Amino acid sequence: MSLQYYSWISSALFVVAATLSAICLIRKWFNSATYQLKHVPTVGGSSGVISSYFSALRFYFHGHKIIQEGYDKYHDSVFKVSTMSGWRVIICGRQMIEDVGRAPNKSMSFHSALTELLQAPYTLGLAGLTDPYHIPFTQASLTKRFASTHLDIKDEIIRPLIEDCLEKKKQYEEIDNKDPKDLVSWLVDVVQETKRNLDVEDLTRRILELNFIANGVTASILSDVLLNLATYPEYAAPLREEVERIIETEGWTKASIAKMRKVDNFVKETMHIGTGNGTGNRKLNSDFTFTNGISLPIGTNLSFATRPIHYDARHYENPTEFQGFRFAEMTNQEDYDPKLQAVSLTPEFAIFGAGRHACPGRFFATYLLKITLANIVLSYAVAHPEDHPHRHKQTWFKQSQSLTAPQNWSSRRGCTGCIGKDAHYEST
Repeated sequence: MSLQYYSWISSALFVVAATLSAICLIRKWFNSATYQLKHVPTVGGSSGVISSYFSALRFYFHGHKIIQEGYDKYHDSVFKVSTMSGWRVIICGRQMIEDVGRAPNKSMSFHSALTELLQAPYTLGLAGLTDPYHIPFTQASLTKRFASTHLDIKDEIIRPLIEDCLEKKKQYEEIDNKDPKDLVSWLVDVVQETKRNLDVEDLTRRILELNFIANGVTASILSDVLLNLATYPEYAAPLREEVERIIETEGWTKASIAKMRKVDNFVKETMHIGTGNGTGNRKLNSDFTFTNGISLPIGTNLSFATRPIHYDARHYENPTEFQGFRFAEMTNQEDYDPKLQAVSLTPEFAIFGAGRHACPGRFFATYLLKITLANIVLSYAVAHPEDHPHRHKQTWFKQSQSLTAPQNWSSRRGCTGCIGKDAHYEST
């Protein structure tokens, strides 16, 4: 065959390959999130294929400002921001947040969003994803330190506890018929009642997941509560008076803690002022259309514009000013609206999510925060150290905020616990 023939074959193959490649690229483009979300306005930069990555880098350091900018423009709608893991659609409108709250799990899922965020098959294992029976007890996310510490803790602390619990349960299950009062026993009972395989390794992973994350989030909020107590000492006396009055007649019970309205309000106001923008995370399991007609494709990641909503003057009077008793009329305790409680769910207070997708662990977490605050105001006076009498400024990373300097808490009964570096004591 002539050289011309081979040249013709080569040219034809090149044209076919180029055509197929172009078709694949075009098809991939039309199926991409960038194209399918083209009707959603972009905030914080360009939606171009390359330029969106520069926008994602900017989001790392100015995410809170970008979300605030988007909320100011689209406070009744949605917008999208670029992140290194893809586009994230931010929900702003009240009706749209309610739509998310009512959506069934088959349409959108917190579990799917968390699985992608944490790369859960590699950090949690497959068992907790395919059969997450521990979720009804609480719902949380892993801290970044989990991967580097959980193996040692698992072998040295948690695993022996589980093995000891299982051994005692075998020995005394016919003698002791009392209901279990610890998480290990609860999970063991769930496994046995549902005829699952009782595996110590699996239980260990689930307990570590629950404890590391629940404790981390609660501790973060509690730190904020204590800092606000030190920054606004005028709230200490009314908080202490309420706690003393209630426990004098009712003692330390769940019912008495529930009656501590000022304590509840102080905790809620701390969350109202100090929240970030990372709440309400969902991933769409199917195409979803809101009641206002806006449609989003399967695979879209959602979040609420929580902080801008909390700081919106249309929802709250003086929204950026800390008001420890903002959420209740303190002159009429009997008519306290349950919707004002810290665990309540409204589109204007979405720190715990919305509707059926809301955090089920919020009741325990809030109870723990309230009983801790009640004990502290009853026994201690809280203050900033003399060398730094004001609260440290906070810094932002993406959607989250943190303190710019270590905030140490030291306390001693009968003394003033100081929050801040090099904390000290003073006699009271």
